[in-house]
This record gives sequence, C-alpha cells and structure tokens, in this order.
Amino acid sequence: MLSRLYWYMVEFGLIHTRAGLRVYGAGILSSKGETVYSIESDVPQRLRFDLTRVMRTEYRIDEFQQTYFVLDSFEQLFHACYGTDFAPLYARHAAQAPIGADAHVPEDVPVPRRRSSTTSTATPTATGTWRAGATACMATAARRATPAPIRLNHARRRSQRWSITGRLTEAAHNPAPLAPPVARLQMSGYAS
Repeated sequence: MLSRLYWYMVEFGLIHTRAGLRVYGAGILSSKGETVYSIESDVPQRLRFDLTRVMRTEYRIDEFQQTYFVLDSFEQLFHACYGTDFAPLYARHAAQAPIGADAHVPEDVPVPRRRSSTTSTATPTATGTWRAGATACMATAARRATPAPIRLNHARRRSQRWSITGRLTEAAHNPAPLAPPVARLQMSGYAS
C-alpha cells in the first residue's frame, strides 16, 4: 500500500497552481509523452487527492497511468502523511481487494483539466521540487534571482534514458512564503 502512495505522489503527481494543473515527480517528468498526456488528454481520470484511495489504487508500470491524483498543495500531502497513523489504515484495508488503476468509486472527486477558461497553457509545464543537490542549487538560484541551468537525467525503464533540461525560476504562481523554489522545466528531447 505504501508503494502506491510513493508511485502516485512522488513519481507521478499532479498539482493545482494558480497557472493551472502541473506535473511533478521523476517518473512523469522522464516522459514527455506522459507529461502532455497527463495534462491535456481526456483519457486518464484526474482525482482529488485522498490518502486512502491513493494507497488502495493499483498502478501500471508498462504504460501511461490511467489515474492521476491531484494535490491542492504540497502541504496537503505533508499533513496527510505526517498526520496519519498508518497502522490502523493498513489493518483496515489490508484484507480488501485493491482498486483497479482505471476504476471509479462513488467517493471519487474528479478534477477538471482546467479550472476555468482563463487558465490555459499551450504546452504543459513541469513543476516540482528536487532532492539533495538540486534543491540546494535551486534555493541558491532563487535567492540570487538569476536563472541557473540544470540538467537532470533519469532512467525510467530498463532500455531507455531520458534527458530533461531547463532553467530555474522563482515561481511567481506559488504564493506560499515558505514554499521551496520550484523548477520550471522544458523538455529538450531524448537521449539513448
């Protein structure tokens, strides 16, 4: 169950921002096709984040996701995880069958691709915070208010290696004063 939380919230997450729906996570950012698919396609279901639903939902590793869970903020995920005693949650749901990756349940709250007609982007923008050295690099770049180039490589599948490049910017759409700087990335193509 915990691996599902990791998959949907660390690897393949969506988040609402003032600028609209954005992607975050190493898995989704490693695929230009899935980045566009997750934001623009009518095929996948986008559901409001619910900790229990996420932990019970199966995922696919061999194709684009059929369901994405959308956060209102990273703080929502933080509070849900740190404010939950997982032992009773495991005990309550361990005997239940998992929810299929494309299944609909009555408690689901769908999230539209766009909040309104004024929130539109021609190309989806990947948004996210990064770990370790990249985080320190971003914080330094944001404090200096000068864009700093970054290059991230992530091997998603056994035989493929994807390359993502971009420039760091301080996120004007992120109103939280204590929020970490976010990376605004543009896909530069694929490397093998």
